Amino acid sequence: MNKHNILDGVLATCIFVLVAGYFDQKSKTSRLEDKLISVKEDVNKKMILAKGAKGDPGPKGEKGERGLRGLKGDPGLSGKTEISSQSGNTEANPNISYPDIPSPSSQKNVIDIDWKEGASEYDGRLEQDFSFKCHSGGKLERIWGTDFYTRDSSICTAAAHVGKISVKSGGIITIRIKSGVRKHRGSLRNGIKSESYGEMSSSYTFL
Repeated sequence: MNKHNILDGVLATCIFVLVAGYFDQKSKTSRLEDKLISVKEDVNKKMILAKGAKGDPGPKGEKGERGLRGLKGDPGLSGKTEISSQSGNTEANPNISYPDIPSPSSQKNVIDIDWKEGASEYDGRLEQDFSFKCHSGGKLERIWGTDFYTRDSSICTAAAHVGKISVKSGGIITIRIKSGVRKHRGSLRNGIKSESYGEMSSSYTFL
């Protein structure tokens, strides 16, 4: 073996060692890069989950889905971004006061009447109810009956007789038209005297 052959062998060995070292280093570098990428992906996933848990609206372009997941605990909304108020499903807000709506029973028509007026115009309207307002400081008028009064008896005076209102303060009362009783008996109640009367086609009583 001559000198040139020895040099060629040494050179070939060096080149082989260098090439093998290069590829080995490149392989290690590639594995390191893969590991770094994997770690970065894990960190990004954890950051996304943390944002979702806090209700974060999410980065631009994602339409706030992560934030909605965090608020509702939903794994995914399939692109739905409408909130309840936008889709029509609204709920009452406890911080807002809403006006009271009167019930049908509180919407009865109340008729202002004088203490002289009776219920003759309601004759024949059996089992129907009518509400009236008697003003304070009225004057007592004639009445016939007790609990059931003749249709021409003063409504306000009869209300004071039965104890629903007083002459001094007046008030709102409701009567019901009934079939006439066979005898309307007089009595003294609450300092007011009612007279007796016979049968009449209709009478009224207080509710």
